[in-house]
Amino acid sequence: MWNGTRFAVWLKTETVHAGSTGKEAKGYKMKWIIFVVAVLMVACTSSQRSDEVLKKSGFHDIQIGGYGWFACGEDLFKTKFTATNVNGEKVEGTVCCGILKSCTVRF
Repeated sequence: MWNGTRFAVWLKTETVHAGSTGKEAKGYKMKWIIFVVAVLMVACTSSQRSDEVLKKSGFHDIQIGGYGWFACGEDLFKTKFTATNVNGEKVEGTVCCGILKSCTVRF
């Protein structure tokens, strides 16, 4: 869950010390780079495409989640989901999609 207060304190402590030496400034820049990369990675979900793939595979009551960090090797789009399969069982998994390849459902 997002905690804006902790993030603000984290950044504030770095900006206060960033002016003293180059070492602290590098730490500040590295934290920003890590933050930006994390935000961009979370944006790499494809909820519409995942929903279509799951419906075609026979799932229903589909709930799309967030980014599946380590669920799919090198695929770009990694979308978590929970759904009900054709046997009526609740399942959790990830839909893995690439740019020039089809999607794979992983459990």
